[in-house]
Amino acid sequence: MWGELASVGAAACWATASLFYSRLSATFGSLSVNLAKAILVLPMLALTALVLDGRIWPEVQGRDLGLLGLSGLAGLAIGDSVYFGALVRIGPSRTLLIWSLAPALTAALAWPLLGEPVTGLMLAGMTLTLGGIAVVVWQGDWRQLPWQGVLLALGAAVGQAVGNVLTKLGGADVSGLEVSVVRVAFALPAMFVVAALTGSLSGTRRCMSQPEPLSRLAIACFIGTYLGIWLSMIGLLIAPAGVAATLMSTSPLFVLPLAALVDRQAITRREVLGAIVAVSGVA
Repeated sequence: MWGELASVGAAACWATASLFYSRLSATFGSLSVNLAKAILVLPMLALTALVLDGRIWPEVQGRDLGLLGLSGLAGLAIGDSVYFGALVRIGPSRTLLIWSLAPALTAALAWPLLGEPVTGLMLAGMTLTLGGIAVVVWQGDWRQLPWQGVLLALGAAVGQAVGNVLTKLGGADVSGLEVSVVRVAFALPAMFVVAALTGSLSGTRRCMSQPEPLSRLAIACFIGTYLGIWLSMIGLLIAPAGVAATLMSTSPLFVLPLAALVDRQAITRREVLGAIVAVSGVA
């Protein structure tokens, strides 16, 4: 049960942070914000590991270290970068709807690679949860969507799924906090290289040098990346990968009340119905 609760907690953290990240990405660029996020969050995770475990770097090496490093590249360097890009192009709601394909992709990969079969009850629960999310975030005519944003959101779902399975494969003998340190440490150099090649370093510098954007970024990093990644790693390591990924995809449900409070958006009956369906699937 702790793994499932951690996964839901991660979803709540990501929903909160998405409101910050979407606005920052629209101003400074998705690649710039993703790099700035990693720069801020790695010291947070490393210092926490030092306080709790007495060391910054976990005792993981060889095959497991390589798998966790690849997980960071897939889920954070690639997955988060294209996710932020999709937020700017098609908005948080539609991005989250497409991103909710990640649980099904995770479960499909986990069956042959992790030996975690998808039972009928699990499939029914995941289907209900994702169906409820679709009801919540479905908006307008999809034919009018920018296809670049749709493809970026699909790439985020694939990156998340691959990262989930690689984390499970390489992180069996280490804690969720230690896994998070390794993943961000491997992803950070790749983010820096990509930002340099695409001319996004200037956006990172501007974001981190201005007090107001930096404070918003720090809040988003602490809630969404520091707490969110930590909780998601705990969920993946304890709960079945497909179930954990499904619970993490409930972020759109948490976005509803936050959007109502922050952006003064009214919550419709359709959204309430979708939330009920999704919660039924979680149960």
